Amino acid sequence: MNSYSESELPLLELFDILMEQQSVVGMALHRLITDEQGVPANYVFVYVNTAFESLTGLTRDYIIGKTVTDVLPDLQTGRFDWINTYGQVVLTGQSIPFEQHAESLNRCYRVTAYCPQPPYFVTLFQDITERKQRDATLQERATYHQLVFEHMTEGLVMHAIVYDDAGVAIDYRILDVNPSFERMLGVERQHVIDRLASDVYGAVAFLDIYARVAETMEPYQFDAPFGDKTYAVRVFAPRRGEFVTMFFDVTEERRHTAAQQTALRELSSPLIPLIDGVVVLPLIGSIDNQRAQQVQETLLEGVMQHRANTVILDITGVQTVDNETANGFMQAAQAVRLLGAQVMMTGIQPRIAQTLIHLGADLSGIKTYSSLQSGIAAVLQLSQQRLGTRSRNSGA
Repeated sequence: MNSYSESELPLLELFDILMEQQSVVGMALHRLITDEQGVPANYVFVYVNTAFESLTGLTRDYIIGKTVTDVLPDLQTGRFDWINTYGQVVLTGQSIPFEQHAESLNRCYRVTAYCPQPPYFVTLFQDITERKQRDATLQERATYHQLVFEHMTEGLVMHAIVYDDAGVAIDYRILDVNPSFERMLGVERQHVIDRLASDVYGAVAFLDIYARVAETMEPYQFDAPFGDKTYAVRVFAPRRGEFVTMFFDVTEERRHTAAQQTALRELSSPLIPLIDGVVVLPLIGSIDNQRAQQVQETLLEGVMQHRANTVILDITGVQTVDNETANGFMQAAQAVRLLGAQVMMTGIQPRIAQTLIHLGADLSGIKTYSSLQSGIAAVLQLSQQRLGTRSRNSGA
C-alpha cells in the first residue's frame, strides 16, 4: 500500500476527479527531483490512472513511489531528454505539448505536461504509434512517388480542366511537370506551371479527349505530333476534373513501323516481269481498300516502267473474295486498261467464280484462266503469234 505526504493528498483528490473524466487518456502525477544546484535529476511516479497502465504496459503497483530511472533504466541513454524536459515545466511553470517516441517503451506519444504546483507535474498523453507508422508509410510512398516522378524517362504532366459557366470544357491548366517533360519538349518548368494550355502551346490541343478522360476517368492513349517528333500519349484521371498525360518519343519506332509496312506491302504485291511486254502480279491473302489501292499503284507503275502490254493478275493465293475485294480487282483492271494494256486474271477457282458472279462483278474485257500456268501459256502463244506476224510482215 502506498503512503502519501499531506501536501500530495489535495493533488491526488483532484487527480482522481480528472482520471474519471479522462479514462482514455493516460495521466500521471510526478514529483521532480533536483540536485544540489537545482538541476532536474530525476522524477518519482506519484499516481497514474488505468489508461496509463494500458498505454505504457507499466502497472501502478510496480511504479508508484519509484523514480523513472528505476522503472526505465535506459531512459537517459535515449536521444530525448525526458527528465530535463519535464524539469523545465516545473521550473518555468509553463505547460508544453509535444510528440515523441519513447524508446524505452517502443511507442510514440502525444504528451501535454503542466505544473499544478512545484515540484509536481502532470502528464496527459495518448498513444499515436499507429498514426506515426501510417504517416511514415505515407511519407515513404510520397518519397518513392517523387523519385519516380523526377527520374522516370517518360514525360509526365498533371492538369486540371477549365470549364466555362455552363460547365463546358474550354481549356486546361498545367499543374506540374517532371524533368523529362522539360528535356523532351525543351520547355522549362517555371514557364508552364499554373498556366493555361492555350497560353503555353498557343492552342488547346486534344481538349475533347482530355475532357472525356477527366469526366469518365477512363484511360485513353493515342499518338500526338509535337514539332518534328511523334509521341505516344497515355491519359488517365486521378480524380474528376483532372488528368495526367504520360508520353514518350516514338518517332523512330513509328518511322521503322511505317517502313516495315511499306516493305510488307511491296512483298505482298510483287510485280514480276515475265517476258518483254508482260508482267505478273501474284496476290496472296486478303485484299482490303488500302491494299487494293497499293495493288493499283503497283500495276500502274509497272505498266509504265516495263512498257507492258499485258498484265497477269494472279489470284491463286486469294482464298476468299467479297464485295470489297472484287471492287479492288475491277478498279485495278480498269486503271490498267486505261493505259492501253490488256488484263488477264488467273487462278480463279470455282468458288471464287461463283462469288464474282453473285456479286455482279463486271469481267468484260478481262480474260480469265483457271491457273497461272494456263494464263502464261496463253501469253506465250499470243507472243509467238505476234512474232510470227512481224516476221511475215518483214519478209514481205
